Amino acid sequence: MMTSDQEFPAGSGKTMLVSSVIESLERESSDSIAAPIAYFYCARDAAEPERAHPDEIMRTILEQLSSSDPCLPIRDPVVRAYKTMKKEAKGRKSEKLSLDDTVDVILILLETNPATIIIDALDECSAERRQDLLLAIQKIIRRSHNLVKFFVSSRDDHDIAYRLSDSPNLYISVNDNSKDIEHFVDFQVNRAIEEERFLCGKVSSTLKDHTIKTLTAKAEG
Repeated sequence: MMTSDQEFPAGSGKTMLVSSVIESLERESSDSIAAPIAYFYCARDAAEPERAHPDEIMRTILEQLSSSDPCLPIRDPVVRAYKTMKKEAKGRKSEKLSLDDTVDVILILLETNPATIIIDALDECSAERRQDLLLAIQKIIRRSHNLVKFFVSSRDDHDIAYRLSDSPNLYISVNDNSKDIEHFVDFQVNRAIEEERFLCGKVSSTLKDHTIKTLTAKAEG
């Protein structure tokens, strides 16, 4: 599944939509039979360069898939991969898993479990390395022995659309998202008033309606 700026102008709430999807899936994943989920929010940020780096993106995905619960042990394929790296380091500081190695371990994990992987703002991935991330996604989709679903939000850049075109895609438009935004804003404003976090709860109906309309309009671009 993919959301794109062709349907979603800047500010149309793509990340809000992605966050809602993640929250919904996390609630479902509390059921032990639900498929594991993993997610990453990409961003071009000088303070956090790793958020635009394919290697770090996939390593974070692997970390989340390696154990569905902090109280549970890390799954064997991940343990073996890190033990091998530590052995090869021969006392030196172990290197991090490469992108290719990370994808290989993810594929091993997928042999026994399906998974849902969510990547927000894929287009924010480093322009120099974006192809590496797209190829990694493509490899996982094509070689997984189990069902793996990707939910991606991104600008509708040619390279992204091209790389993902071979896989079944469901595009979501801004019209599909507008009602969700309206409901979300209405709920949050009313909640802020009830909890007296918005003007100590002393908000007239006129101001409340104006606030909801303004926030909804801003979210839709």
